[in-house]
Amino acid sequence: MVNKRGFMRVVESTIAVILILGALVFLSSHREAPKSRDLGTVIPPLLDEIARNLTFREDVANSLDEEIIEEDVKEVLKERLNAPTLNLSVELCNATEMCFLEPYPDTDGDIFSSERVISGSIKNSTTETKRLKVFLWRNAL
Repeated sequence: MVNKRGFMRVVESTIAVILILGALVFLSSHREAPKSRDLGTVIPPLLDEIARNLTFREDVANSLDEEIIEEDVKEVLKERLNAPTLNLSVELCNATEMCFLEPYPDTDGDIFSSERVISGSIKNSTTETKRLKVFLWRNAL
């Protein structure tokens, strides 16, 4: 064989590539899934933001049609969350009542909830105190 050294270099480089690829496959199989954010810590800051907005707070406290306010809050929260894998539901009720999730969603995971009592401004004494409750869960796969 005249080109014995060239053939050996090709064999050595092929073995080196196989070893590198094997190490990459081994390391990638032991990689952990990225930690997802805790949904229980996501909701309260969003509710605080809603409570600080004076016009929105007045709309919630003076609401005659609770479904419209619930949809407005839902849109604001979806925009802030910007997570297509999350579903949410918003319930608005009197401060003395309990807010329930109706209907119960079809999910395998946990449902996180947080609530905030919202009232109007001090100037407007006719406003009623409301309880705004948000339920958040991941879509069922």
